Amino acid sequence: MLLLQHKRFCLLAVTGCLAAQTFDAASVKPFDVSRIATASPQERRAWGQPTGGPGTSDPGRIRYPGVALQVLLLQAFDINNFQLAGPAWLESERFDIDATLPPGATKAQFRAMLQNLLVERFKLATHSETKELPGYALVIGRKAKIKESAGPAAPPNDGAPVSLKLGPDRYFVPPDRQGVFFQLTGVNSARSTFRQVTMPELAATLQNQLKRPVTDATGLTAKYDFVLSYATEGLSLGSGRLPVGPGSEETPPDLLSALPEQLGLKLEARKVSTQVIVVDHIEKTPTGN
Repeated sequence: MLLLQHKRFCLLAVTGCLAAQTFDAASVKPFDVSRIATASPQERRAWGQPTGGPGTSDPGRIRYPGVALQVLLLQAFDINNFQLAGPAWLESERFDIDATLPPGATKAQFRAMLQNLLVERFKLATHSETKELPGYALVIGRKAKIKESAGPAAPPNDGAPVSLKLGPDRYFVPPDRQGVFFQLTGVNSARSTFRQVTMPELAATLQNQLKRPVTDATGLTAKYDFVLSYATEGLSLGSGRLPVGPGSEETPPDLLSALPEQLGLKLEARKVSTQVIVVDHIEKTPTGN
């Protein structure tokens, strides 16, 4: 649940509210649109894509070249497009942002810093609503084909970069930690290795790739290990570099077909109660650095 206030806000956690966090320093400048005419294709692809920050090789500094306000809001609240309601110009107003973070800042603390930056520089005010949106329910098909995790708990996924090596099957060996390890296996194919994950975590992964609400309705409460291979055409794969393994010998099924075939689970179309962040106020011109 999100608790949102007009001037300051914070995320509610089990133990209470995250303390207010701020960047050590932050520069926010309007994007120079004249750069569009002379920019190379490589420069254009970089616009809106952050470099650095927690979980990268440069955790103490993050840069956003030509980033839209919409992208900043989605990252600040850790939500998808369908969970944000605001003016259409959020997609077109772009900025160059360069910020430094305190040593050891976590991803959750970074999101709080980004929220506070939007409040302080753009006078952001929001509230949350619950809406019924078209989406999916993750349910058991004829019979679940997944096995519960065995053995000791793996280390949690702290987002830190890892060194990868090819295994005997010539696919990358997943890192020794909980969560999802995603690797491309061709132009439009991928393999996701899930380790000690819950069904709500699987639903969240599917939601991020499908960009539609997905809720867990399996009734399964344990943690599970499994592998899912599927076609990626039409899916959102996020930003940043992705490990690329060998190409598949056969074309994998699409995601909706792969779930019942490989895991014994399926997605049923239905309305899903979804929390949406509504932008009440935000200014196009930020305050000075």
